[in-house]
Amino acid sequence: MKSFSVLLALACIAVASPLLHEQAPLGEGLMTSYPGFTLDLNAQRLIQIEGQEPYWVSELEKVQMKAQGVQFFDM
Repeated sequence: MKSFSVLLALACIAVASPLLHEQAPLGEGLMTSYPGFTLDLNAQRLIQIEGQEPYWVSELEKVQMKAQGVQFFDM
């Protein structure tokens, strides 16, 4: 029983630890990188929604549009 309590405490710490660090909201710190991959959320992209003329949006706006379910073609 004691080992279960210790294991449970460690699991709680592991889950809570990312919450202890302040995270910047999406859009702040707009350059994200991972080994071999870099993403600039300010970079402009040309997209087209069906029935509309193509227009420029930022990478961040594309992510937000996808989250809202907007379907578009990334040109």
